[in-house]
Amino acid sequence: MKPEVNLLPKYERYNNVPFILFFIGLIICLLLGGSLIYFYVTTNAELTEAEANVSQLTEEKTLLEARVNALNTSDSSTLEGAITYAEQYVVPTSKLIEEFMVLLPENSYLSDLNYDFETVQIETQFETITDSADYVEALTNSAYMENVVINQVETFEHETGEADDEIKDQYNIIPRYHAYYSLEVNKSELVKEEDTDE
Repeated sequence: MKPEVNLLPKYERYNNVPFILFFIGLIICLLLGGSLIYFYVTTNAELTEAEANVSQLTEEKTLLEARVNALNTSDSSTLEGAITYAEQYVVPTSKLIEEFMVLLPENSYLSDLNYDFETVQIETQFETITDSADYVEALTNSAYMENVVINQVETFEHETGEADDEIKDQYNIIPRYHAYYSLEVNKSELVKEEDTDE
């Protein structure tokens, strides 16, 4: 019998499971480490951005608080200034209308009055044209009025038609002239007079 000689080395099958587990564990550790580094970097960037936003908002808050304080301090002075400004323009118009009525000549009427704070436009009715001139003089001499100008004087004609004698007599005493005036009001005198009346 011939002896069998096997010169080839004998291979034994190794168990690969621990190697595969080690490789899988290494990959998992690398992935976890990469994830942790990624989250650290992104969180750090967000934290830096948030800190920048906080510092910017703090500066804006300081600026706004300074503005609010400035407005609060100036609000009282602005309100007082507005009240003072408004009080300068308060004019006792009742006193002015009384003056217009008192200065009218006898049998004369104040038909219309337009007051726009700066100027006054009035319309009057007179029996004679000299009454309109007398009224201009009275207005000019009044302490409450300035720059009195007579704009127009026109004849007042009333159509009586077929009126009886009583109506005709009544129209004999109605003014026959319309006069239109424009003038400026002396506000300081009016206000001073109102203050002394109180």
